[in-house]
Amino acid sequence: MLLKKLTFIVIASFCLLACEEKKDKKPSFSRSGASQNLAIDEFLVRFPDYYSQYLLVAGNGRTCSYYPVNALRGPYLSCWGRSISRGDQVGGNVPGNTKSLSIGENHVCTRFVDHGGVRVGCDGANGDGQATEPSPATGMGDGFWSSAPAMVASGRAHNCLIDTFGVYCWGSNNKGQTELPKVENPLWVAAGGDNSCALQLDGNVVCWGDNQHGQLNIPASIQGNTTHLDVGDGFVCAIASENVTCWGKQSTPAELSVRQPSFVSVGQNHACVIEQESDDQSIRCFGSNDYGQLDMPSFNGDPSYGVVSVSAGYGYTCAQYRYVGYPFTGGTVKNTTYLGSVCRGKNDEGQSQVPERACVGYHASAEELENRYCPPQ
Repeated sequence: MLLKKLTFIVIASFCLLACEEKKDKKPSFSRSGASQNLAIDEFLVRFPDYYSQYLLVAGNGRTCSYYPVNALRGPYLSCWGRSISRGDQVGGNVPGNTKSLSIGENHVCTRFVDHGGVRVGCDGANGDGQATEPSPATGMGDGFWSSAPAMVASGRAHNCLIDTFGVYCWGSNNKGQTELPKVENPLWVAAGGDNSCALQLDGNVVCWGDNQHGQLNIPASIQGNTTHLDVGDGFVCAIASENVTCWGKQSTPAELSVRQPSFVSVGQNHACVIEQESDDQSIRCFGSNDYGQLDMPSFNGDPSYGVVSVSAGYGYTCAQYRYVGYPFTGGTVKNTTYLGSVCRGKNDEGQSQVPERACVGYHASAEELENRYCPPQ
């Protein structure tokens, strides 16, 4: 009997230690270099709409977005769909205007500015340290720091950012997600699944991590002239020479000709681009349509609904539009500009059900706030 009790105590103690170790696991991390990133000053020159294009992100069963709650409070960060453990960053009124989001399988990160300067904050699952944000420091220390990050991107259980010193990645490393190759003057970084890619100032692309589907086999035709890229679950798409080129898991066309593509978002089995002709922007999606994720609304060509961003997730797509509506406090004149979201596709966990006040057209549906609703789209 005593032996059984001792055995139980040993097993229970081991389980508690193992669980605690996993919960507080220090993330694997590395950076591409510790010298000045010459591309950092070019970031907003090349991507002037970045901070509006990443206020909405679609993931795996979960969507997160910044949207205004009322005239005095906003933008508010909220997630819907699959639940997420919330801390200081998710579900709060994050300060500052230069905010952006990235989403992993079970965690969310946001880049923002507060009294501590420019930093990245994360919430959600932290089994691989993916929700442990780096310190906003410029000293080397133990290496887990970032200096004025310009952007952040998230894969399944890892993140990468670009700061004044280059590319920095942390989180899971079971497939080489944080083992960075040489990246010179990174201008952009994207992450998805278990791999990441960076766009250099010279237009060349560098990828690392999982290569199960050939995600690291970068087509020679895009090198030197890539202007934007994104990484999904098993494949990558890049904009180069007015075309969209994809490689890896064959769920999308290898090459697609579009009208002046400016932005691409890659999901699990589909991708979407923002294309522009004159002053008109529109969304074009391609790949799998098993849940109707390619069927984004056009609002009957109404120019008052302007495309801001699109995000391809796992079996669904969300987009954010700019529209004009009545003031928060009510009124008879539509003179206030809002951002509204709409999602199409898979909705088994409520990931495509946009909260009422965040939907497209909510503030244009009625003069009085209490009578407003989400119009059919």
